[in-house]
Amino acid sequence: MENNTYSNADILNLLFIHGRCNGIISRTCTVFNETYPNLPPMSRKKLRRILANQLEYGRICAERILPKPITSNEDNVINVLAYFNVHPESSTRAAEYDLGISRASIHRMLRTNDMHPYKFKLLSAVHPGDAVQRVQFCETMLVRYQEDPQFLQHIIWTDESKFTREGIFNRHNTHLWSSENPHVIRERNFQNKFSVNVFCLIKDNQISYHIYEENLNADRYLNILQTVVADFLDDIPLDQLRKCWYQLDGAPPHCHNQIDQQLTEMFEDRWMRRLGPWNWPVRSPDLTPLDFYVWGVIKQKVYSTPVASKEDLIARIRRAFHELPAAEIAKAVTDGWC
Repeated sequence: MENNTYSNADILNLLFIHGRCNGIISRTCTVFNETYPNLPPMSRKKLRRILANQLEYGRICAERILPKPITSNEDNVINVLAYFNVHPESSTRAAEYDLGISRASIHRMLRTNDMHPYKFKLLSAVHPGDAVQRVQFCETMLVRYQEDPQFLQHIIWTDESKFTREGIFNRHNTHLWSSENPHVIRERNFQNKFSVNVFCLIKDNQISYHIYEENLNADRYLNILQTVVADFLDDIPLDQLRKCWYQLDGAPPHCHNQIDQQLTEMFEDRWMRRLGPWNWPVRSPDLTPLDFYVWGVIKQKVYSTPVASKEDLIARIRRAFHELPAAEIAKAVTDGWC
């Protein structure tokens, strides 16, 4: 501990307290902090350093601690890079323990060699054969895009998502700054549960949505096609409507003879779905801008603070959609593929 942090008298008082606490470090820190609230808080780490000074130097005054030498020689760099090549998911703390190199040096070597920590992205599990379908779909999409650079703007992307009371809460990215620990909590596992479902469709920079409480089935989806989707199409000029493609993923409620007939009546053969005129690859929600953009942005806004009631949840959903910039929607549609 540096001399200008605690005076010799402070450290002497600390040692007396440590003796009265029978050498228990945690109790010593608690008693010291309660007895001297105007001094910098004593932590277990600080106390151990002070005690180590007494044992090593036999005096109250803390010895100046020199910084650890920088260890970036070529052998260490090779060892660090080789370690993370074999153990790419390891932590720098584990590498420090295994290699005997300080974490600061490991961080510096990794940064110098353009190594960065990347987060995992959660995707739907794929089955054998799924990759072939995804590649075929993407190749067809690229061909159509090369033939018509405006093709992505002609697609009507659709999806459904459930919004519950608890929603999502990312503890890694959520903080509360304070001079003292307020011990804040975020309640979960409520006894009073509620949820709503949202159907959403986007085309270029246009967006529409429909909130419903029941689980989706074929009859309800047919009604959505005949009302929500039909109203959306009414606002599209006829010359553009003839170029529109309708996308749906082929969930069980989407697959019914009446729905096939309705889609054909509205779009002829310009619709894509599992086993549809243009086959949509199974387990591929990540290919739609609704999945990789819209739902994430909407839910981040909806769940920024705890939801109080179903009415509150619905109001937040409406407000989040209303605040979604049209330019960002259009950018997500094109940037997700181009």
